[in-house]
Amino acid sequence: MFNPDLSHTAELMELLAESIHLITETFIRGSFVSVIVIIIGRVLFKDKIDTTISLAILSWILVVYALANGLHTLINLLFGQEERSAFFTRTTGPYTWAYLAMLIANSVVPLFLLHPRLGSKIWIVLLVTLLMNIGWLFESFVIHVTSLHRDYLPNDWSVRTINYYLPYFNEVLILAKGAFVGLVLVAIGWLANMRNPKSYV
Repeated sequence: MFNPDLSHTAELMELLAESIHLITETFIRGSFVSVIVIIIGRVLFKDKIDTTISLAILSWILVVYALANGLHTLINLLFGQEERSAFFTRTTGPYTWAYLAMLIANSVVPLFLLHPRLGSKIWIVLLVTLLMNIGWLFESFVIHVTSLHRDYLPNDWSVRTINYYLPYFNEVLILAKGAFVGLVLVAIGWLANMRNPKSYV
């Protein structure tokens, strides 16, 4: 029987999980704000900024995230005993709808941006980013509510941990990160237009 060396698989899974977390924290959570900044840049500076480049960069970040997220889920199902158990627990209980909404919003919806006509429309990218953020909220819901439903109460739930999930500071930080990423993408479009000046609409 085939018995793969799981120590390397565990290391790769750890690296993939850290990469997904980094992309999520940096780009995905505030991506809708980034698209709004790109829209504002397009409206205010029609002739000075190439927003198609900014939009393409953001679209590819979303697609890479979706592919990495899908790959992470697949590898967890194949090699991770605890992850496989958690997957089947969450997909077969009363909160199956929330898990499927999370999975579709985070791993399937962004793949629509691979279609050339859909990926180049700023309103479609905005819709995809909003759905991905809703998927992120469903992910938090699935983790916490299904754990409480199955009576897996973690020992380290303290006031500090619970305050982390309360709104305000985290949401302001997410909005600030999204605005920053959007400004960087608009600056990239402005620099691209300086190298090859055209009129962009």
